[in-house]
Amino acid sequence: MKNSDRAGQLDTILDKKQLSTLFQVIFSLKERKAYGYEALARGPYKSDLYKPIALFSYAFTRGHLQALDKVSSALALRRFERAKLSEKIFINLSPQTITSFDSKIESLLNLGEAKGVPPEKVVIEVTEHFASEDLSQLISALNKYRAMGVEVAIDDFGAGYSGLRQWLDIEPDYIKLDGHFVKNVNSDKKKRLFIESVKSLTDKLGCKLIVEGIETKEEFSFISDLGVDLVQGYFIGYPQRLVVH
Repeated sequence: MKNSDRAGQLDTILDKKQLSTLFQVIFSLKERKAYGYEALARGPYKSDLYKPIALFSYAFTRGHLQALDKVSSALALRRFERAKLSEKIFINLSPQTITSFDSKIESLLNLGEAKGVPPEKVVIEVTEHFASEDLSQLISALNKYRAMGVEVAIDDFGAGYSGLRQWLDIEPDYIKLDGHFVKNVNSDKKKRLFIESVKSLTDKLGCKLIVEGIETKEEFSFISDLGVDLVQGYFIGYPQRLVVH
């Protein structure tokens, strides 16, 4: 597809809100039940912008990342509310959107609360795919939303720009460990040691660890034996549309 055609497609997606929302379960092994659901945006099916990496990366290059974040998160909250679930909803937002003065996250949360999704059920996942230019501004914005009752997660930990510094400075409620470190962990000593270290740090620093990308029984068994509570991945459950009654 030509770049001009793709630009037109992105404009149409934003104008007409042509996004589907899939929800992937985050499961609590201790409680033996769903803890929350991560909202995952998808573009039009079979289009060049269907997959999230292509969709959000292209929006970033076109200067429309914040607009896409707003549309996708508003749709996710609306669809989550319609499903009448009691668990938490995890919403991915870029640092650029979180810190922008016109992001309207506050009005979005107020809208969610009016529709039946109170801020206490919302977890903002700070994505590390796009570098934060001003960490202090990001922290200030996140603290504002925390004061409303929202929780904060660092997504894809270990695969982004800031790593441990972001963890220590933001003091998140959740660390979501990138799936790279889980793949074949049962046969990779270095990955085992890394996950054990991260688990130890989360315990000592008082935040919850969510291990992403669990795809096999062997990976699941290792993570479970390690004492991790919150897990996510294809072995746990595939992303899917929520059933609305």
